[in-house]
Amino acid sequence: MTMLARCSLVGCLVLAVVACVPRKDTSAPSLEKANQEAAANAAAADPSKPQGKRHFGAHRAGAEVVASKGDLDPLKVKSLGIREKECTAGTAESCYNAGKAYRDGQGALVDDRKANALFKIACDKHVADACNDLGWQLDAAKGSTEDRAGANAAYKAGCEYGSGTACGNLAISYENGQGVAVDFMMAKTLYEKGCNGKYGSACNGLGVLAESGKIGKYPTPPYKLYDKGCTLGAAESCANFGIANDQGEGIPEDARRAATLYEKSCKMGDGFGCSLLGSLYEEGRGVAEDLERAAELYKQGCDEEDAWGCDQLAALKKAPR
Repeated sequence: MTMLARCSLVGCLVLAVVACVPRKDTSAPSLEKANQEAAANAAAADPSKPQGKRHFGAHRAGAEVVASKGDLDPLKVKSLGIREKECTAGTAESCYNAGKAYRDGQGALVDDRKANALFKIACDKHVADACNDLGWQLDAAKGSTEDRAGANAAYKAGCEYGSGTACGNLAISYENGQGVAVDFMMAKTLYEKGCNGKYGSACNGLGVLAESGKIGKYPTPPYKLYDKGCTLGAAESCANFGIANDQGEGIPEDARRAATLYEKSCKMGDGFGCSLLGSLYEEGRGVAEDLERAAELYKQGCDEEDAWGCDQLAALKKAPR
């Protein structure tokens, strides 16, 4: 299965789960036909094997959001006050930083409305990441009701100002018809822009889209896009590149290399990578067979919201020893 997520600079908003099954034809099929074929293929597939590629649109990179309502450390309060004064004086980056402080509760109680207002000020002054974060907030209905049109407008501005993350997020909208009409070719263009801007998750998104057959025959093999995305730090792209090595998709089968890539993905926090590595330990491919280690990895994948890992752990526990 393919987990789709829209992301900003600190986390991901899960939007949908869709099947992503490679197609042999080079035409661009209708969305309805593609969904019908994907469902049929998934139904006939071996449930012990991972179905399709994991697809994340874009990741937010940076500090984790504080779990509490706000960190009111006096120094952080003072820092926020300084940034707000600088914002009022016209420093766009300070507006963005103040917005992040209100969003994350750093020096103030969490206040998404204030965060959004500050992000918009910064976005209007061409701070690309502020546009992307504003889009993500509107997508996630944080500080407002869900506003897909407003989110896409913010992503578009962020992409134009140089945010690869925003390009990736806007690509997801066009790929899935979220606030705009489905347009796979536009999605391709936006993923390319993000990938060329050294944004790994956009490379991964482009690889998955190319492999789906929805944009015809793409000149670059998907495995090369996954490789690039992995090199640029996209955990899901490492998992997908691992699958390409594991199954010999465009390159010779190499279970050892697949194990290395799955492990890298797992260590970067992708549950699917953990589950895939668990399958190698269960089968003794590329690594020495170790059912205890397989169970640990399936559990880790399951704990990180990978449903296939949960299924594999359940099956392993019931298997005769």
